[in-house]
Amino acid sequence: MDTLETNTAVAAPPKRSWRRHSDEFRARIIELARQPNTSVAAVALANGLNANMLRRWVRESEAAGKAATEVAQPRDVVTPAFMQLPMS
Repeated sequence: MDTLETNTAVAAPPKRSWRRHSDEFRARIIELARQPNTSVAAVALANGLNANMLRRWVRESEAAGKAATEVAQPRDVVTPAFMQLPMS
């Protein structure tokens, strides 16, 4: 005697769709990611984006020359220096 029932009405997984982001949203996120001492991954995570996608947006923005002028100015680069720590 077969006690297993076969359920033929199994729900199909939802169809995946691509999210579309407005140009204003992209510009704002790119500007945030290009700020000094800012982690691109942290900006992406805070806005529900993939970090690799945000890095690509930044690269494409720089290549197209669409970066904001105030952000595109040269930044003061601080190179790490040797710091002597006291030994106890």
